[in-house]
Amino acid sequence: MHAHGVNRRLPAFCAASARAGQAVGSALGRVGGTGVPRATVWLGLASALVLVAGGCERSGGCARQSSESPGVHAESGAPAWEVQAASDWPVFHGDTRHTGQSRFRGPRSPRVAWTYQIEGAVGPLALGSGGSLLVGGPERAAMYCVSPSGDLNWRADQTGYLQGCPAIAPDGTVYLAPWDENAPDNAPGVLFAVDNAGKRRWTATTPSTVAAGIVAGPDGTIYLATWNGTLLALNPDGTERWATKAGLHASSTPAIGDDGTLYVGTIERGYIGSLCAFRPDGAMRWRTEFGGAAMSAPCIDAGGTIVISCQDGLVYGVGRDGSVMWRTAVDGPLFSSVAVGADGRFFVGTEDGAVVCLAPDGALLWRFDTAEPVRSSPAVDCNGVVYFGCHSGCLYAVSPEGEQVWRMKTNGEAGTSPIIGGDGLAYAGCAGGTVYCIKD
Repeated sequence: MHAHGVNRRLPAFCAASARAGQAVGSALGRVGGTGVPRATVWLGLASALVLVAGGCERSGGCARQSSESPGVHAESGAPAWEVQAASDWPVFHGDTRHTGQSRFRGPRSPRVAWTYQIEGAVGPLALGSGGSLLVGGPERAAMYCVSPSGDLNWRADQTGYLQGCPAIAPDGTVYLAPWDENAPDNAPGVLFAVDNAGKRRWTATTPSTVAAGIVAGPDGTIYLATWNGTLLALNPDGTERWATKAGLHASSTPAIGDDGTLYVGTIERGYIGSLCAFRPDGAMRWRTEFGGAAMSAPCIDAGGTIVISCQDGLVYGVGRDGSVMWRTAVDGPLFSSVAVGADGRFFVGTEDGAVVCLAPDGALLWRFDTAEPVRSSPAVDCNGVVYFGCHSGCLYAVSPEGEQVWRMKTNGEAGTSPIIGGDGLAYAGCAGGTVYCIKD
């Protein structure tokens, strides 16, 4: 799943593998920005923006944005985000195509506007339309809502912890699903819906625990993949619309194409993987198999090519018909989800300590070395600058040509997938529990 965001955890997948009756891999240790060794993957969050119409101006070629319930803790009295037609960064990697691409210009120098400290490693991030930041935490699946000034609006506590990124619906509803690493494969999981004040609206049972992020379609349909390989569609009130089997396991956040096709990666026996395409009604269109598990989120470019990184160390470009158009070897396995820039180039972090840039046809263009694993999923601003976190505890900004723009030390491993918001702001988190808002 993508892997997917702010602080993603690399799995020590041995426990999960035993339950599946397969050797899924050795304990891989602590992922990026989490610092907490668990048998899971933070399917990190990330980046192309759904921009709210109105209230914006152009600057430098980029858009610029000039009653408490149980389990919810309101602390600052600051207003929650304004409910609008869309949020700035409502799902993992910013949009339902998981492009990691922003219409905003990110900061060119690492000045910290504010920090916020949570309990434990920082998990997935999402950004509301009014500038309030959702922060996933590892303890009791805590979800923090932090105001644009860095104050706590509210905190919602659940059971379990968040492995995948939450989703913000157009009406402001937040969907989150805790992961239970000790649950049997077919033990039911749970999905929560809370309003923009942190009050729970409803709870739905899922076929299995959820190891990936959630997406909300333009019609309000909620899509998620569960650990037992089920792709699930729910109505906005939490009732089931349909459920279908995608594979043996799924820890990949679903992506939605412009025509409504759903794409999700799977983990199969022998630790191989596949990419599956489904019609909006849940009928399978095709399945394409890979040599390694597909745990990252699919990224869909402007032409409809689906690009996904896998545990065999390859990045695959797949056509709308399921045919493999190209494959490129980078040093893997790969836990970072692919991002795509406005010019069609792709970016992905590697386990051997680099971010690589690929041409639209998959050719390797450049490699930026960090010496430590990059498990966060890159974000790309409107000028092509690439932002990502590194296992060494640093955040980086790299130019479109592959040169370092800046580097900033963080309070622990920086495995969180960054967000690029309005007003030149970027958001990231780390294993030490610190959330950063960075400005020019």
